[in-house]
Amino acid sequence: MKSAAVIVSLLLTLACGRHKSDPLIRLAAAQGSLGHMPVALAQALGFFEQAGLPVSMELLPGTKTLEALLAGSADAVSGVYEQTLQLAADGQRVQSFVLLTARDSRGLVVAPNRPAIRTLSDLRGRNIGVAGLGSATQSFAARLLLRHGVRPEDLSFVGIGMGRTGIAAIERGMVDAAALASGDFIQIRTKYPQLLILADATTPEGSKAIYGTEVYPGMAFLAKAAWLESHAAEAKLLARAVQRTLRWLDEHSPAEIRAKLPPEYRTEDETLDLEALRVMKTIYSRDGIMPAEGAVIVRDALATTQEKIRGASIDLSQTYTNEFVREKTP
Repeated sequence: MKSAAVIVSLLLTLACGRHKSDPLIRLAAAQGSLGHMPVALAQALGFFEQAGLPVSMELLPGTKTLEALLAGSADAVSGVYEQTLQLAADGQRVQSFVLLTARDSRGLVVAPNRPAIRTLSDLRGRNIGVAGLGSATQSFAARLLLRHGVRPEDLSFVGIGMGRTGIAAIERGMVDAAALASGDFIQIRTKYPQLLILADATTPEGSKAIYGTEVYPGMAFLAKAAWLESHAAEAKLLARAVQRTLRWLDEHSPAEIRAKLPPEYRTEDETLDLEALRVMKTIYSRDGIMPAEGAVIVRDALATTQEKIRGASIDLSQTYTNEFVREKTP
């Protein structure tokens, strides 16, 4: 009990001791994506401010958040845990320090009016929409297709963006099928129940069919390892604020959550938003802690299609840390 009291006292001292003149902590989150939303929601709920953190928040297209982190224009960003392993294979140390989604939120759907496409094998020679070239949705689609004998060179991947732009590309028939993540996938399957879904990782059953397990670390709060080491006090306060947000999401209804969302994470269709939030509540991590087996599961999934992952000697313990999150939220 004494050690817990000392930690709480230290955090309060750190928070109260900060001044408005302290350097801003620059954060970036993917706009429109509910999987990345907890980072932006933490600011909307005032949790960063209550922790005494001087934070600036930039909402970027999903594929741009990691670019901002690597370029040094952001200190911490919402991202995808898979990216930490890909960077580690290139010799770069970026770590997940809060897990946002504990199960994969991606899926693969066929665009309207494509009766010739009934299976994953039928996608050979087709155009597949993904958030961006090199994105996590492309990696997801490539793994699924390879399992069904379709190689990446057998088709064309097309960057369609995330949120409204990605959904519009499917509605307008700009692609034959698309790999989508989190709210985008849930919204389009709800809006168009007749669409053929070729893969759905959002359910325990779907996750088991794809990965052999219900556990698949997805979205995460990322930062360079060097920044986390040199800003440990700030990182702990950031992590606790996001962890508090995850608990808040677990305790509130979809309607209550939607009412607090930044406008970039809502659509004009309340029914679609509420269904997306209902499903996402089952996917969000409840405590932000990376499970011990999570890194191995992701590494094994990536290795099926990525030679650099197969050939790299990656210390998985260096791709994430649970140092800054509480074992149990208060």
